[in-house]
Amino acid sequence: MAAAADLLAADADLPAAIKSRKSPQQLRAQGLVEAILEAAARILETDPAGFTTNHVAVLAGVSIGSLYQYFPNKDALVAALITRSQAEIVAAARAVAADPGAASLAGSITALIEAGLDHQLARPQLAVALDNAERALPVGAVVESARAAIAAALAGLLRHHGIADAQGCAEDLLVSARALIDQLAEQGISRDDMRTRVRRAMPAYLTGDGASAAR
Repeated sequence: MAAAADLLAADADLPAAIKSRKSPQQLRAQGLVEAILEAAARILETDPAGFTTNHVAVLAGVSIGSLYQYFPNKDALVAALITRSQAEIVAAARAVAADPGAASLAGSITALIEAGLDHQLARPQLAVALDNAERALPVGAVVESARAAIAAALAGLLRHHGIADAQGCAEDLLVSARALIDQLAEQGISRDDMRTRVRRAMPAYLTGDGASAAR
C-alpha cells in the first residue's frame, strides 16, 4: 500500500462503498493487506467468475473477518488493486523523467513506452481485468490523479527538449499510447510487435522533430 501513498488524496473522492476501511499501520497488518490484495489479483487473473471475498480470504490464508477489517466488499478490493496499479505506473514514469537530460527525446519516449509495456505485460490478464474494472467502478478520481501525474512527467521531458505546447503534446501522446497499448494487449500481440507498433505510431516524437510534434 505504500506505493499508493501519493494517490491517497484521490481516495477521498471515492464512494464509501469502495473505499478501504483503514490503512494498515503495523508491518504485520501491511503484510496481511498485501496477502489479501495478491490473492485478489490471482483470482482476477485465473478465475474472475469465482471472485468473492470468501475466495480471496481462503487463498490469502486469512479469516473473512480480517479481510473485512480493511475491505468492505469485493469492489473495494478491486479499487485498491487499481490504486496500486496506477501508483506503480506513475512511479515508473517519474523515474524516467527524473533526469530529462540523461537521454535524447527519442530515448526518453522509448523508455516511457517500455515502462508502459512492462506494466501492461507483467501480468496481462490482471491488467485487462483492472482496465475493465476502471470502466465499471467509480474510480475516476484515482485514475485521473495518476493520468495527470504521468502527463506532468511527460510534459517536463518534452519541455526540456524544446517541444512547443509541451503539456498539450504530452496529453495527446499519453492518450494515444495508452489506447494503443490496451488495444494491442487485448489482441494478444507479442511484446516486440507491440513495442514496434507503438513507436511507429509516434514518429514525430521519436525522431525528436519538435516542430512536427508540436503541430
